[in-house]
Amino acid sequence: MKNKIEGLLEKIDKINDEELSSHFLNYICVLISGYLETELEKVISEYKKSKHCKHHECSDKISSMQKIKNAKWCSIRPIFMNIDDKILSDLKSSINDIEQTISSIDNIVKTRHNIVHGKSVTNLMQNGLIKDLNNIDFFINKLQEIFKKL
Repeated sequence: MKNKIEGLLEKIDKINDEELSSHFLNYICVLISGYLETELEKVISEYKKSKHCKHHECSDKISSMQKIKNAKWCSIRPIFMNIDDKILSDLKSSINDIEQTISSIDNIVKTRHNIVHGKSVTNLMQNGLIKDLNNIDFFINKLQEIFKKL
């Protein structure tokens, strides 16, 4: 999905209509949010299958978890804390600017929320979405590495 999003971001420059370009950026923001939620679910699903999870005290809580929605940091942080406190400390030590990554996560999810609820979102910029996508992708990759070590 990341490749699809990157391909769409490259096409923004070819759109000569500001309104159409704005709607296209909104669509890409929604895709980035979906990418975040889908990848988080994959990481947690893989963990649920592991031996460690089956013998860990968090297994009941994680097994009962439903699909991740509105994956703001304040929603996903407790999930990690329920699994293992080490996840957060490992994220902080492996991501140089964790605050910027958290900001990217929250920005994408908040903006997606506004878009799908019909609020006017006209301030999206191609470079901002690229930065947020890269931060989210780096976060997901680090998270996958951390979960493999649990």
